[in-house]
Amino acid sequence: MNLTIEKYKINCVERVTKLTTMLRSQKTPAKGTEKTADIAFKELLNCAFETNPILKTLKQDSAVYTDADKYIEKFGLRQTILEIAFTQFNARTIYRIDELEERASSKIGLSEQEVKTLAGFAKVNAKYDALLAVLHSCEN
Repeated sequence: MNLTIEKYKINCVERVTKLTTMLRSQKTPAKGTEKTADIAFKELLNCAFETNPILKTLKQDSAVYTDADKYIEKFGLRQTILEIAFTQFNARTIYRIDELEERASSKIGLSEQEVKTLAGFAKVNAKYDALLAVLHSCEN
């Protein structure tokens, strides 16, 4: 469990930093303000480990690993890994992440909700990547 938490923390910081850097380098406008999105919505662009609900969930063994263990028992480790990867891909489509990233590089700008979606996606993907890393280590 500690390995998953540590990997999540590293992944979260990397992904949120990458998003912030993209918004800053593209000078993505924040809709409804005169500021860029990285400045206007700064409070959304951090992992806030003290209050992070994903981290709290990871700290509760039963919440994450009971479901994973059941899935592994039923379908096997390899299928569980594939299912998590598919979930990541599917979420990217559902939340129109590619479209939002494209708009971030344009001068159209992003609303607070759109930045919140991108930041949330980065944080959730950090969790999935941490789980995948741990599960992949179990394959060997």
